[in-house]
Amino acid sequence: MATHTQDILQAWYPHRDSHQWVLGTVVGTIGSSYRKAGALLLINDMAQLFGLISGGCLEADLMRRSKRVMTTGGAELVSYDSRDEDDVAFQLGLGCGGKIDILLQPVTAENHYLQLVQVYQSLIAHQPIVYCSPMTPAMPNEDGHQIGLVASTLTQLPFAIELGNKAKSVTYCDQHWLCRWIRPRPHLAVFGGGLDAQPLVAMAANLGWEVSVVDPRPSYGRSVDFPTASRLLNSSAAGLEQQPWLESVDAVVIMNHHIDLDVEAIQLWHNKPLSYWAVLGPEHRKQRLFDTAGIQPQQCRQPLAGPAGLSLGGELPEGVALSILAECHAALHGASAQSISGILNDTARIAP
Repeated sequence: MATHTQDILQAWYPHRDSHQWVLGTVVGTIGSSYRKAGALLLINDMAQLFGLISGGCLEADLMRRSKRVMTTGGAELVSYDSRDEDDVAFQLGLGCGGKIDILLQPVTAENHYLQLVQVYQSLIAHQPIVYCSPMTPAMPNEDGHQIGLVASTLTQLPFAIELGNKAKSVTYCDQHWLCRWIRPRPHLAVFGGGLDAQPLVAMAANLGWEVSVVDPRPSYGRSVDFPTASRLLNSSAAGLEQQPWLESVDAVVIMNHHIDLDVEAIQLWHNKPLSYWAVLGPEHRKQRLFDTAGIQPQQCRQPLAGPAGLSLGGELPEGVALSILAECHAALHGASAQSISGILNDTARIAP
């Protein structure tokens, strides 16, 4: 299941006028919840659901409520409180132990599709966008239709606000809005189409990422070996300088297992803005690559991760791929990559 906002809108956009649609937005949470404020899903009149707001506990009930929204044409605020034994969330077995508020809105041409077309177009252009949702059902515009607010930059918003990675409640014109950045799917470029690249590409695609695989060797990077790749290029890094898709790359993994090809990749990417880039092999090999490329590490815009990945203890290609993608995922989201429970920080812990 693809649950990234870009995938949800991609499923909706071609059929936006051929079906009735309802947008579900998490507008508030108290305590523990599976998804946080700002999470979206779309439901249509064919009982198809795109996205995820809970672990599957609430979606069936939301689908039932969405039918009423389609019928009445009015928005509805739904609350689920798993702390209350009389609440439907408790009866459904929602185990998070918190409260979640979800706004259900009809998505129609009359209400300008809640500005979701602009969001979708921005994401497919690999541009982040600010999206603001009403937090209550009674927020129509002058035509009597509910709307959303969008802006490609913060300066285009009708109010000044600093947004981080989390959604934020904003009051504007005596109305409450939930505002957040919606970012495109991460784009990972993998340089090297060998056997060990296959699980890495498959895992990244399963995360919903766009993945490009580059390898000039005829027996590498074949479509039969990388069926989930978004892009396969039979080229060296040196031949890609003018490719427009390079501008959308967020992360790079260099795994050609070939000195000259790895050097070309380092020369291509060392001065480009990346959230993460990594190379396979030990520290001394990374230094050899820099020396051969004629580049000093301090000349790079982003430190090169090498050896690549987190220390997860894996040795097989699948474990190495998980290690690299875990480090990459943390870098893309500005996370610490630490154990959430702290169990791995317990030095007295005895391994089985």
